[in-house]
Amino acid sequence: MRTLTTEELMARHEIFFAGDELWRWIDSRCGMMEGSKAKTLKVQNRIVTNILAASRKAFVTIAYSAQTFGQIDKRIRDVTDFICYPLLMGDNFMCRVTVFKGSKAAIGNIMPDIRFYAEPMFAIYNTYEVVEELEQAGKTKELTRRITDNPAWIKYLRDRGFTDKRIQSYSEQVLRGIMRPPEKEEEMKREVSEP
Repeated sequence: MRTLTTEELMARHEIFFAGDELWRWIDSRCGMMEGSKAKTLKVQNRIVTNILAASRKAFVTIAYSAQTFGQIDKRIRDVTDFICYPLLMGDNFMCRVTVFKGSKAAIGNIMPDIRFYAEPMFAIYNTYEVVEELEQAGKTKELTRRITDNPAWIKYLRDRGFTDKRIQSYSEQVLRGIMRPPEKEEEMKREVSEP
């Protein structure tokens, strides 16, 4: 095994990986299955576990969601640094996240709550999308869609009585609020150059 040099360490960039419904990829119950499906799941678990185990030395921060913490493989649960439980408050306007430090959700590990406005999350996250199984071969491609193409966002606004015209203008307003600074600059340039 080779140790990285200082130059190699300083040249590395921090990477963030978010795995939605990670239990679909590393189910804690895959060992109970029989036949070729079990072999496939065991290979998937080995691949993902190796990635997770090496993540600290590879400058990778991994965040994942699961319906229940027990659905995740025990080896992954044991190296989890924080457990977060989100709770939508009132009319879904605000989200409160209870955070526990370490791999146990115990009173002694509780940290200060995190609170944020939930609406921008509704705009960028399609809650109706089905998480596909992990592919072992081939390349994945980043998909970008306008928030007005997000069926969950449209339903959220329609349930609040928004017209099509209001959906369009409100979506543009929310989008400007969640854009990163370079994207905002590009958007402003487009607006100035368009007649």
